[in-house]
Amino acid sequence: MKANLGRTSQRKPGKMEFASIIRDERLSRAIRELEWEELTPVQEGTIPLAREGLDVMAQAQTGTGKTGAFAIPIIEKLQP
Repeated sequence: MKANLGRTSQRKPGKMEFASIIRDERLSRAIRELEWEELTPVQEGTIPLAREGLDVMAQAQTGTGKTGAFAIPIIEKLQP
């Protein structure tokens, strides 16, 4: 799929909890074990787009949740 440059999530960043967006119980349990509770702005902006199958590129400081932002949608697709 071609990159969709300039597109952003339509949702305004806020305090969204992982429990409200994670679809798989095993992934939800793993996230709870990591003690991740609320999505960071980079996660809120990229997870919905990645779930749609769009190419996503994000730039943010270290420690802002980029790895989770990209890994969560990938893991969801891998799980049966």
